[in-house]
Amino acid sequence: MRPHPRIRKTVKWAGAAATLLLAVVWLASGWYGAYWGSSDGQSSVVVQSGRVLLSRGGYFHMGEGIQAVGPTSGRFWWEPKYVTGLRGSSMLTMPLWAPAVGILFITAIAWRLDTLARRRVRAHLCPKCRYDRAGLAMGVACPECGSQPA
Repeated sequence: MRPHPRIRKTVKWAGAAATLLLAVVWLASGWYGAYWGSSDGQSSVVVQSGRVLLSRGGYFHMGEGIQAVGPTSGRFWWEPKYVTGLRGSSMLTMPLWAPAVGILFITAIAWRLDTLARRRVRAHLCPKCRYDRAGLAMGVACPECGSQPA
């Protein structure tokens, strides 16, 4: 079953926006960072130096709420890292480029599928079986597979 054109276009444009946003955050995190800490001090999130740092169990705690971290070292982190500490605390460091590449891959597939669908419509091909519909009336079902044109 093929995805609906609206779903494909939503994935295409939302993926492009998410990839652009992650790229901007990744570049900006080279100069400035941001921190969020829970009120109980058990979990925190830091975006800094091209990475996102997730900690649980009080492994990395700088206070409560959202804060600016300030200028960073400028060194970008490229590798993921998982560290465990005392009493079940843990920290996961993940580079921001990793989810951006995944989203970019899915977005590229959606763009390609949408481009192919538009080409088929322009070339008068059936979107399901690619039968040449040139010379057929607009509302007639495809003689090859029986699908109705959109």
